[in-house]
Amino acid sequence: MNRFKTLGLTCGLSGAGIGSFLSYLAITESLSSTVITAQQAGMYSAISATIFGISLAFIGIIYNKQN
Repeated sequence: MNRFKTLGLTCGLSGAGIGSFLSYLAITESLSSTVITAQQAGMYSAISATIFGISLAFIGIIYNKQN
């Protein structure tokens, strides 16, 4: 049981990290190709960072609740 909780924690954290990295790549690529402005890139970065932080908080809460 404990092994599966650790596996779930690892998969959840890696999924959140990969998603955050891919959103960073998309924002920087759009900014470098002048599809979006710097102000829009800042807003998109703030939104994706907020989603990333909330995701990590929920992963931590659920993992600690199961102990």
